[in-house]
Amino acid sequence: MAAERQGIPLAGEVQSIFIAQLDMTKVEPLDEFARAIADLHACNLFQWQRESEIRDPGLEASEVVQLKSDIDRSNKQRSRLIERLDEVGAARLRLVATGVPDGYINSETIGQLVDRLSILTLKIFFVRSRADQDDASYRLRASCEAHACQLEKQRLYVAACYDRFLQHLSRGSGSMLVSRQFKFYEDADL
Repeated sequence: MAAERQGIPLAGEVQSIFIAQLDMTKVEPLDEFARAIADLHACNLFQWQRESEIRDPGLEASEVVQLKSDIDRSNKQRSRLIERLDEVGAARLRLVATGVPDGYINSETIGQLVDRLSILTLKIFFVRSRADQDDASYRLRASCEAHACQLEKQRLYVAACYDRFLQHLSRGSGSMLVSRQFKFYEDADL
């Protein structure tokens, strides 16, 4: 596929970056696109962990405020990383904004699809981690496995959408608008 030669990884390669991070394998991608993928996944993992912490009913108000602030900062970074993936992807694929799209279009951009793959990967990881805990009953393990199987199907579906979209973009039979999140986090730069 032409996209591979242009430095845009297929869904399986994106998944490998995610898994390496979750397995605590040192990830040192060589290029800007792969680095943004790794950073996005790390950002999603950070948010997942903070959102788990914030659910603790014993937290003091000041702790909740700090966690919420951490989540907002992370979400700002996440939005920028999604935009960066779109920018780098569009540049590598030599996409030109045409106003009205011709050919194949997708409701989500490359960066948004990578983000969805990351979140699904985290869901699968944490569902399976819960099933593996010593206190997990047989019923909980079975429920977790059923959820994980459904999430795997969803991840395969999104991966197929990503690869198909990338194929169209690399052949010139598709178009993508670089999406802007326009998230307001009280930045002085907005």
